[in-house]
Amino acid sequence: MAESILPPDNEFRNVLNSHGHSFQYSIIRLAEKLYEKRKSGWIFEWAEFPVSARNKDTRIDLILRRGNSLTYMVGECKRVNPALGRWCFARAPYTHRLPNEQMLLVESIDVTLLDRLAAIDPRLPLRLLHSISSARALNIFHLGLELKTNEKGDSQGSRGRGAIEDALGQVLLGVNGMVEHIARHHEMLQPGYKVSLVPVIFTTATLWTSEVDLGAADLATGNLAPDTLTVTPQSWLWLNYNQSPSLKHAFPMENTVGRDVLETEYTRSIAIVNASGVEDFFQRCEF
Repeated sequence: MAESILPPDNEFRNVLNSHGHSFQYSIIRLAEKLYEKRKSGWIFEWAEFPVSARNKDTRIDLILRRGNSLTYMVGECKRVNPALGRWCFARAPYTHRLPNEQMLLVESIDVTLLDRLAAIDPRLPLRLLHSISSARALNIFHLGLELKTNEKGDSQGSRGRGAIEDALGQVLLGVNGMVEHIARHHEMLQPGYKVSLVPVIFTTATLWTSEVDLGAADLATGNLAPDTLTVTPQSWLWLNYNQSPSLKHAFPMENTVGRDVLETEYTRSIAIVNASGVEDFFQRCEF
């Protein structure tokens, strides 16, 4: 008699967990519940939304919309390798000559200007004449690194080292792909309104921040002195990140004469949210 084959229940569950599918849909369900209970103004729109930017294809894990506005949250869900499940963040003391340390910057499309351009000549190529929306926040950081825990690591699925960088690249590719999608589908636009795209990374990692002065390192060794760094737990934070040109959408930007080209074209603010901070983040995130 042939040996009976046991169903792969546990194996399938483990693979679903390690690849983050369970975490992704649990975040979506939580967003739905918070909206239904009127604890959040963010409503679920799409999951696994396919987009492309610079000939790079991806799928956005989740997209939420704030009420009846044209502000969309582009979400990447990151279940991290438990062995490297602590994400720690610090501020850079130098970013550019005249930094605005409390400024958030996200991608946007000024619909009024697009309509005005099309009225002049419908054959003109689409241009993003206004490329960023801004808001103010205090918990903005610039550097993120993964630290070890005492947990056993995954044998497959989620990465450890480089997980933050991977998540940042993935969510920004989704944002730029969404710009390309909206530009091809004018039915998503409304005259007189601005479309804003807010990138968010939802993660199982615990989040920690430090107010350490990175410029105070000893020049001979490159090391910070002992006892100069402490960390504080956070449920969510903002990271200002300079995305690479290879991630950017293909549409020309507003004239940047007299403005900071780094912020206008490349610096984007990404929210990083632990599962424990989702409700608080939804209530506080406004663009």
